[in-house]
Amino acid sequence: MSVQQKQTAIQKRAHNLKALAPFALANLRSHLPLRFPLDPALPPSPKHTYRSHYQYLDAEGLDDMEALSSFEVAVRLIDYAALEPFLAAHVYVPSAKGQVSLHPVSMYLLHLYPSVPI
Repeated sequence: MSVQQKQTAIQKRAHNLKALAPFALANLRSHLPLRFPLDPALPPSPKHTYRSHYQYLDAEGLDDMEALSSFEVAVRLIDYAALEPFLAAHVYVPSAKGQVSLHPVSMYLLHLYPSVPI
C-alpha cells in the first residue's frame, strides 16, 4: 500500500488554473488600484502636513511583472492612501517640540517591506 503525498499549494494551483483566472493581471486591471476599505468612524489624521508624502504609483510597469520586486508589484496594485487615518490614529504621538512627522503610510511601507533592495 503506497501512501499518497499531500499536494503542495503550487501543485494544487497548477491543477486548478480556473480558480486563479480572477487574479490574472488582465482581469485585475479594470479594478486597479485595489484599495483598503476605509472606516468612516475614524477621525482624520491629526497632522495636516508631513515631512514625506505618499502617492499611489500607477499600474504602468505591471506589464513586465517578472522584472519587478514584490514591493514594486504591491505599490502598483494597491493604493495604501486609505490607511493614513487608521495609522495616524494608532501610531501618532504629539511632539513636544512641534516637529513635523513622517507620513504614516510611508513609514508603514518602509516597515512592511524592509528587505527590498534599492
